[in-house]
Amino acid sequence: MSTLKAVCILLLCPALFTSPGRSATVIAAGTKTVDACSFAVKPTAEIVSHLPYPANWKVVVVCNENVWDTLMRQSKVGFISDYAFTLQPNHVTFIRGRVFIERMRYTPEQALKHELGHIMCKCDSEDTAWAWAEKH
Repeated sequence: MSTLKAVCILLLCPALFTSPGRSATVIAAGTKTVDACSFAVKPTAEIVSHLPYPANWKVVVVCNENVWDTLMRQSKVGFISDYAFTLQPNHVTFIRGRVFIERMRYTPEQALKHELGHIMCKCDSEDTAWAWAEKH
């Protein structure tokens, strides 16, 4: 195979060369710098790197309680969460930064596994998402 042909294949078919362990993109929101939210962004990136989140997925760490409250009031969300929520059509999961600094019923890892359960089942069922999270 010529070098030119190999380069064309790599450029035209990147999904063939994506490793299955490739993780989602982690983004900080509600903060001026990522460093100001490193208490939540770094552990989120670590947790997500060990879970089979789709490579095209975004995990947004909401570092500001006012921003979280605004998100909870959006009609698109339609419910209140103390931990995290996923908008499947947008390929995005939001996790509340507060879960990394306060002891709550569920750990951040449990919340992120639960949200991944929704992604894997392609459903809104809380029971199904928790069942998936408990198995993984």
